[in-house]
Amino acid sequence: MSLSPGLLELLPNTDDDLSFLDECPKRKRHRTNHQLEEIRSLRDQVSELEQYIAFLHCQNHRPLKEQSKYGRLAIQQKALVVKAMHERNQLLGMIKEQQLIKEAIEKMIFKRPRNMILKMEDTKWKALALGANMQTRRSALLSIVDRQYEMIESQMLSNGLFEPNCDVFDVKTIIHNTRLISEAARFTFLNKSIDEVVPLSIRIMHERQAMATYSNLTYKPKAHCANQILQIDACTTYIRSEFIHPNGLFKVASGIVSKVYREKNGDTSFLWRSVLEDEGIPYVSDSFINDEFGWIHFEKVDENFVRYKAYVQISSPIPPSTTNIDELSQLVQLLHIDSTEALPAKRPLGSLLATVRDSFQQMLSQFEHQLLQKSLINTI
Repeated sequence: MSLSPGLLELLPNTDDDLSFLDECPKRKRHRTNHQLEEIRSLRDQVSELEQYIAFLHCQNHRPLKEQSKYGRLAIQQKALVVKAMHERNQLLGMIKEQQLIKEAIEKMIFKRPRNMILKMEDTKWKALALGANMQTRRSALLSIVDRQYEMIESQMLSNGLFEPNCDVFDVKTIIHNTRLISEAARFTFLNKSIDEVVPLSIRIMHERQAMATYSNLTYKPKAHCANQILQIDACTTYIRSEFIHPNGLFKVASGIVSKVYREKNGDTSFLWRSVLEDEGIPYVSDSFINDEFGWIHFEKVDENFVRYKAYVQISSPIPPSTTNIDELSQLVQLLHIDSTEALPAKRPLGSLLATVRDSFQQMLSQFEHQLLQKSLINTI
């Protein structure tokens, strides 16, 4: 086989140097690490999921102030319902254990263990009762008004006082188990500063609860009345009072704990609740026991105006166990204040309810009149 002259010129000059034939570059094999790629992909997914979880966490834990007022109120009401159901279950459990506790107490001849006394008295406040132990009386009084304070917004909502767009003056009266229960709701604007009306309203309410008149920095009982005022702390007062009817037919005893709540935005609430049983300072056995609760709420509009909201619920006094009263009309006959004029033996129920409504309207109107009058006197 003969080679062409052109190809021979391409060969190297030395015949024994043929190493160039082995210099052909070798092709490298490219390996893919699939496990490393999967790890990187999973890390990216973890980062994305963490960001999504953080977003959901922010959505579910948004501060209450960013929600609507009604949304915040709904959350609070749900919490109160859960709390009430929990207290109900606790009370049912206490009722089941009552017989066992009674038997255990009957077996005790000498003094009971101190921890047992405290355990029993810690729960009496839920029934609006105070024990004899001085260590628990203060906490019980505070617990009574604090629980009532938690219900203010709910009562505002149910009585049209949450965000009213006009004046409200509503009085309702019902009869439940021979007891007359009346409630009144009030809203209006007062042309006074909040710093002026709050101390005056507290003084007026203490005068009413103590059945006294305020003079020379003291509360002097009115005729046929006696009182005892106990200052629990700077904002809480416990007032015991007793009224003896001029005709001597009956006595009305009252124990009311009241407290002032001041919010950070300047809003102020004055709240009160009757104590129905007091082992430390027992009620007289033949006395009717006052049963009422209510609150007054002031919201600052500007330096010269405040929003005034009020709610009060009063039940007919609880008669003593020694009195046999089967009908509501008999109780009203006994509670008639005017000794010079006797009520008819059978008064129509409609007339009785109308009288109660008029009394409630007169009570709220008198409070507002006294508030404005005392405020005017202080400015002169």
